[in-house]
Amino acid sequence: MNWKSIGTTWLVLAALAAGTGGAGGVAQAQAKAVFTATPGHWVAKGTSAKTADLLVIAGYKNVNNGMSFNGYANGQLKVTIPLGWKVNVKFENPSPIPHSVMIVPAATKGKATGFTPAFPHAETPNPSRGYSGKGAQMFTFTASKAGTYLIWCGVPGHGIAGMYDTLVVSKSARAPSFSA
Repeated sequence: MNWKSIGTTWLVLAALAAGTGGAGGVAQAQAKAVFTATPGHWVAKGTSAKTADLLVIAGYKNVNNGMSFNGYANGQLKVTIPLGWKVNVKFENPSPIPHSVMIVPAATKGKATGFTPAFPHAETPNPSRGYSGKGAQMFTFTASKAGTYLIWCGVPGHGIAGMYDTLVVSKSARAPSFSA
């Protein structure tokens, strides 16, 4: 995926090349399609059938003292993905504080360490260490089990401090969506 920011609008040139490459399912990609995600609009249908593109930005607008994703904390943002869809996640962290993203079981809430992804490859590289600065990290996973999960910062102590949103994998959803 090749994503560029322009002011407060995110121009996304996105499409996943066949499969995933590299450790932890980091996606190899090429530009094929365009969609726009503005603040509050963080998920969209991907370019392939049954795919969703999810943009996650750490510390957006410094909500919860930077312990937030896309300007929401403590599970306030709810992203819904149809069951069985492939999810392409792009994670940006403009903060100097290292952060990461993992999709974890809802039971993770309240834990300070010891996180396990809910789906294979549903995490940025080295999630307990995190990263900061320019560029982005990407990963792809398949939402293969219906239920409620967390979009979680895997850096110890961050998730428990409120750095998480909610992800619902739905049997009845026909398209990805979000609500706050």
